[in-house]
Amino acid sequence: MTQELPGYLRRFEYWHDPAQANREARETKQRPAYISLQDDRFNLVNDDGEILARLDELTGVVAYVKNTPLHIFYGEEYNPNETKPPVCVSYDGKYPHSESSEPQNPDCATCPQHKFGSKKGFYGGKSRACRVRRPMIW
Repeated sequence: MTQELPGYLRRFEYWHDPAQANREARETKQRPAYISLQDDRFNLVNDDGEILARLDELTGVVAYVKNTPLHIFYGEEYNPNETKPPVCVSYDGKYPHSESSEPQNPDCATCPQHKFGSKKGFYGGKSRACRVRRPMIW
């Protein structure tokens, strides 16, 4: 499928092999460009972590959404001054990946970190300690 993508999207081929992407990120200590939500604004961040723009609105077209959920558990409270990798990751939403440094459970369905109430939400309500994401390219 990567061959069919335009050149500027080929760098996202890791979506088909997320474990390889994580290995490369650890080896190069570099993170891909991304959009962060901080201070109620969209921040366009380059590969070096430099904020290129802060936007109140962001308009785009979704080009791809991953079919299976991505489960991410960090094990620590968020600290914006540190970028630590998650300790447990599931790329299929069913089982922890073999390269997870601290798998929390043999499967995601019965994992205590994946249950509502395992963490207090931003406004004090129930939340999950394990985050569920559906990565997208847009």
